[in-house]
Amino acid sequence: YQTDFGSNPYVEACTGWHVPAADAVMGEPVAADIPALILTGQFDPHSPTPVAEEAASKLSHSYVIEIPSHGHNVLGTGHCAVSIRNAWIDHPESPPEATGCLDTLSVTLATGSR
Repeated sequence: YQTDFGSNPYVEACTGWHVPAADAVMGEPVAADIPALILTGQFDPHSPTPVAEEAASKLSHSYVIEIPSHGHNVLGTGHCAVSIRNAWIDHPESPPEATGCLDTLSVTLATGSR
């Protein structure tokens, strides 16, 4: 933890709770055969696409969709991810088909000079 995230006051707070360590199984990937849709943003710093794909590897009926030009909150920052999710919910046994809106998303870079 320290190597990846540096000093964090919450780590010290954990020692004050006086609870035992979690069982080792808590660190194991979840495995399931139920349909799962994982949406991740192209610029997601918390759970980037490779992490989502690793999680999906143990989910036999999962689909990972990367949302271009988005960060972590893909459902709260535009309609494309929401429309993909909503269409997939109606047919979770099939791969998401309503993904055409992904082609309309792009990144616009702005510079400080005009």
